[in-house]
Amino acid sequence: MRHVSANGDHVVVAVGEIDMATAPRLWEALAPLIEAGHREVVLDMAGVEFIDSQGIAAIVRAHRRLAPEGGTVVIRAPQAQARKVFEVTGLTHLIQLEE
Repeated sequence: MRHVSANGDHVVVAVGEIDMATAPRLWEALAPLIEAGHREVVLDMAGVEFIDSQGIAAIVRAHRRLAPEGGTVVIRAPQAQARKVFEVTGLTHLIQLEE
């Protein structure tokens, strides 16, 4: 996981798999942005091949922290597997997906 800032966006770039082993690192990348007061946090998932329930839990946790202040999590460029997980779980009603 790495954090980049470009054009005012605060983006966490993830690659590989987001699973039980890597989900804590995802949260460690998202949390400082939320704590710094950013209201929109972008997770670039173009390089993510797989996400499991632990990865989803980290994203939901970020959403729960941002939503009371009017913030949002934006998932950018999810691959087919991740997109399907977001759709099947109904998370597309909570988070924003971008191509």
